[in-house]
Amino acid sequence: MLLPVALFLGGSGAAGYLYIRNALLQQWREAAILRLERAAHLLDMRLGEPLQWAQALAKTAPGRSAAEQQQWVLKQLKSQPGVSEVRLDGNAAPAGVAAVSPPEYFYPADRQEVGMRFRLLDQRGKALGRLEVILAYDYLMADLLTTGWMQSNMACLVNDQGLYLAHSNPSMAGRHCLGETQDVLELAMRAELKAKLYGTLIGGDRVIGYYRLIAAPWAIMLHARASQILAPIRRFQFYYLTGGLVYLGVILLLIRVGMGPVVAAIRRLAGRAAAVARGEYGEPLPVRSRDEIGLLSRGFNDMVHGLKERDFIRNTFGRYMDESLARELLGRPEALRLGGEKRQVVILFSDIRGFIPSSL
Repeated sequence: MLLPVALFLGGSGAAGYLYIRNALLQQWREAAILRLERAAHLLDMRLGEPLQWAQALAKTAPGRSAAEQQQWVLKQLKSQPGVSEVRLDGNAAPAGVAAVSPPEYFYPADRQEVGMRFRLLDQRGKALGRLEVILAYDYLMADLLTTGWMQSNMACLVNDQGLYLAHSNPSMAGRHCLGETQDVLELAMRAELKAKLYGTLIGGDRVIGYYRLIAAPWAIMLHARASQILAPIRRFQFYYLTGGLVYLGVILLLIRVGMGPVVAAIRRLAGRAAAVARGEYGEPLPVRSRDEIGLLSRGFNDMVHGLKERDFIRNTFGRYMDESLARELLGRPEALRLGGEKRQVVILFSDIRGFIPSSL
């Protein structure tokens, strides 16, 4: 009885574990993508601020006050959060700047900052000079890992070539490129970055989600441990196993309490049957119930009563006739049947020479 119950509990527990596990991972995926999208939008906004001020250079009014307007724009650009340096070179005349090219990103050797390079163009699209703005990664990555990130322990920025630009985990300080350690999950993530706008990958105990930016050829990545995501189901698994063992123990106790009298009665019957086989009939078994055990006890008593009668008859026959004949009659009851059989037979009469006197 315990084996089917244990198999049922184990099967239902395994099915429930897989279902809840997939549900939790799917929930994490959906929540991570939403938060990554929000973080990517925040980074796009922070990268868009220098672009707006650079474009303001092309909107300065011509005239004697153009230089003052340009200096004011540059001053405002330098005062923006995260901007550590602004460089304007070339022979760009304020009155001649008609447009600003999209930014080109370059990475200083210290790996603590990123540069945005704008080309200043005239009305014909000819380059008049360039504007460089240096931004600190600390400003770009600020507040990315907050309480809003669900079961996440690291966020990082990578460019379209898989190079690490910034990260929130100090243990990643020595890393340079995604997949440089030939990690299977990182190599798969590097291929995914070139094919999709966003996604999630799971490998072993790690889960990685990413979202590509619009303002820069970068992607923000979110790392988490699957064990942290699946912590609720691990607790559920422990409670389920504990409850299952308690449930089996209760079933075993109920079986022992409920089936104990039945087993004891069967053992008594087996013992009496062995005694009867030795010729020890003893007293009839007490019948205390009307269930199957009671019916079996009555049948056993009837069987013993019949055996006693047979032994009495055999002993009685043995007093008046040979014991072997009595045993045969008891073994073949049809021999005691009265009557006879009509048969066609042939009788041969023969005389032995000299046996019958001649006078007869």
